[in-house]
Amino acid sequence: MEYRYLGKSGLRVSTMCLGTMNFGATTDEDTAREMVALARESGVNFIDTADAYVGGASETITGKLIKEDRANWVLATKVGQQDGPPERKMGLSKKWMMEAIDQSLQRLDTDYVDIYYMHHVDWETPLEESVSAMGEIIASGKAQYWGFSNHRAWQVGELVHLCDQLGCPPPIIAQPYYNIVNRQIETDLLPACEYYGIGVAPYSPLARGVLTGKYDPNADSPADSRAGRGDASILNRDFQNESFQMQPFIGFVHAPTQNLFHQLLLQWDFDVNGSDVVVPVGSPFSIGPTNEVSRLQNQSLMYIQGGLGAGSSDVAWTMTAIYTTEAIGLPM
Repeated sequence: MEYRYLGKSGLRVSTMCLGTMNFGATTDEDTAREMVALARESGVNFIDTADAYVGGASETITGKLIKEDRANWVLATKVGQQDGPPERKMGLSKKWMMEAIDQSLQRLDTDYVDIYYMHHVDWETPLEESVSAMGEIIASGKAQYWGFSNHRAWQVGELVHLCDQLGCPPPIIAQPYYNIVNRQIETDLLPACEYYGIGVAPYSPLARGVLTGKYDPNADSPADSRAGRGDASILNRDFQNESFQMQPFIGFVHAPTQNLFHQLLLQWDFDVNGSDVVVPVGSPFSIGPTNEVSRLQNQSLMYIQGGLGAGSSDVAWTMTAIYTTEAIGLPM
């Protein structure tokens, strides 16, 4: 396992982060315990949850499973997914953020979180108010660092400048949607994070399983899968023609690498974006033998590149290019 500093901070985390979105839902506590143990044995020290995951059950289970080894985990949670009813504004309002951190700490059974994310953009609450609340939360010792997820690229500069104006610590991490097919952030958000010294931990590196070939676009989804259960997050965001079109080319990796194309897709996130990127994983197979990925990577890339065909040169070039490890790399 490799470890990287998040942005300009002194916080060093594993290059893989264990996501716990389904703890308490499709992942029961016993399975979650096995996953946490496997992650720890593999050198993972970074774990991610949110107050909105499974109505708080994810935080409860996560806190329980890392309690005995809490000091050795970098624990991240989030606030701001629930906007609340008309009579009870939540989102990223200061009133709700000050309440939400206490509720999260209670569920996690800990005195502090290492990273507190603004989960979604709250268009009704001024950024200044949210940043001010985050500063107070950090000053109180309830969070050590903070970050943002799903924010626009132009908001990155606003957040940093507001921190300067208000005397708040700047964000150290961003968590955008990003994978080998959905690469829009390369044009704006990643350069902004590089400029301001903010680390990146993208979510859905496997497009919630779509890029693994788990789903057949011409057949019904498995009943026990997210898509089969009607999960709007995967149906609206990840079930894209581009993702299904990529499956046959990724499939070339399947046979020669004994199912290690999952790791290859994760490795792509590392190699394309350099030293400030951490990739989240959400299931045991994702934390595979990374030394095997390194050994087979060149061979696997040849399989993929050979199958891309006309009109896909940009993807082929990006997957085989060499990027600097000193900063987030972008095609020149």
